[in-house]
Amino acid sequence: MNSGSPVNPVRPLRIVFCWAEVTGYMAACWQELARRPGIDLHILHTEQLTEQVPPFHLGPLLSGLSHQPFAKDHANVDRWLLEQVASRQPDVVVICGWIFWPYTRLISAGTLEAAAKVLGMDSPWRGTAAQRLARFRLRRIVRHTDLVITAGERSATYAQRMGVPERFIRGGYYG
Repeated sequence: MNSGSPVNPVRPLRIVFCWAEVTGYMAACWQELARRPGIDLHILHTEQLTEQVPPFHLGPLLSGLSHQPFAKDHANVDRWLLEQVASRQPDVVVICGWIFWPYTRLISAGTLEAAAKVLGMDSPWRGTAAQRLARFRLRRIVRHTDLVITAGERSATYAQRMGVPERFIRGGYYG
């Protein structure tokens, strides 16, 4: 039953995760997400962000996933990251938080204006002076974020205190 008109396949949803260090639970989440039809998933991740050596080999965890490891001190890391992410033409960019500042600078990049920005957040609200002042330091990030996914009620409170409206906060960061 061919009407002669070309078939327009639906383009998959392109998601780029910008992640600090790979963990087993996040790799399991990515593996599950990648199995879903209509998802084009890519992961950018640092080889090693902290001095602590990962207790496992990444190969089996990321098997079959599109991913790009890089050194945290990569030359011109901001420009390189923007090129890597923009080349994927993402619909959604997920940033793991503000632990790695080059990722946070992607949020306001004009090249990625059309992509939805999702910020992960697991810091619980404690009400410290540093957290109260962080609102000013993190204002640009929050202002350009479309959704914040928190690890629980206390990190959702922190997001609200930074100025994120409740309607833009979701739970389930580690799942």
